[in-house]
Amino acid sequence: MIEVGANHLLWKKTLKVLNCSKIQSLSDWDLTVISESFPALEELDISKEIDHEGFGDHCNYPGLITDDGIKVLVLNLAQCLRKINVSGNHMITDESLYALSWYCPLLSEVHVQDCGFTTEYGIASVIIQRSMLTAISMLSMSLPSWADARALQRLHIGKTNISDDILFSIARLQLKELRIPYCWGFSITGLVSLLRALPSLSHLDLSGCVFLTDKSMALIVPHLREITTIDLSYCSELTELTFMCFIECPLLEEVRMKKTDLGRYRCSTLHSISMKSSSKIRTLDLSHNKHFNDETLIQISSVCPELRTVDLTFLESD
Repeated sequence: MIEVGANHLLWKKTLKVLNCSKIQSLSDWDLTVISESFPALEELDISKEIDHEGFGDHCNYPGLITDDGIKVLVLNLAQCLRKINVSGNHMITDESLYALSWYCPLLSEVHVQDCGFTTEYGIASVIIQRSMLTAISMLSMSLPSWADARALQRLHIGKTNISDDILFSIARLQLKELRIPYCWGFSITGLVSLLRALPSLSHLDLSGCVFLTDKSMALIVPHLREITTIDLSYCSELTELTFMCFIECPLLEEVRMKKTDLGRYRCSTLHSISMKSSSKIRTLDLSHNKHFNDETLIQISSVCPELRTVDLTFLESD
């Protein structure tokens, strides 16, 4: 249980952001204490560790967060709550999403990943009722229509079958950040069409989309002119040929290519373009690449004159 000291009355009344993530014992009672103790709270993270193998021992915890706790929280913070993360709370259902959508007029950001009893109907309720929603993340569920999500700027959908039709509907939004890790079901043509329709996109996460190849990335990269961050980790077919394409992205600062196939070709072309490179890449995650070697590192660093941080952990050089 969370205990709040009596000597902190000032910040109790003014606290706006509270992060209680990964506190596995957090319960409905704690939500009551939080909402009554911090009446001005605008951002709350009560997410728990996402369980990728089912419920595990979650149901044995002495304290679980349920719809009852969320409803009390919502009623107490209805006029100030703007952002909430409930990911990993397995007992939450659509009832919690209905409460958030109906009673929180300022709500702009919702994260409901790995909440097994929530559905597309609950998500749709949030989108429809809160038309000014700017960010939403979900995991492994059917997807709602995005017609009412006109203000949405950040979208995170994980481990879900996404058709080209869904990509076409997302293309109507004005997204700045798109994360679709470990998703499948869409074509390269559909993805290219989506990216062409999102000229202001700055963050793109395609990690775990294992069907991506160097050839498909050559089609994708020309539509990433405003990209500052891209994550292609666990795309096992991607090599330094893909990395070469990033020279075409004038604003790109961060690249994540963890556990790809960098070093497969030991491509000399990287060296030939290094003298004319104006890349702004500052941060690289190149960890867990089994073919990576000193030559590849030298070639990559030569085309990144502003490089500041590189993750090279767990390399398995040939």
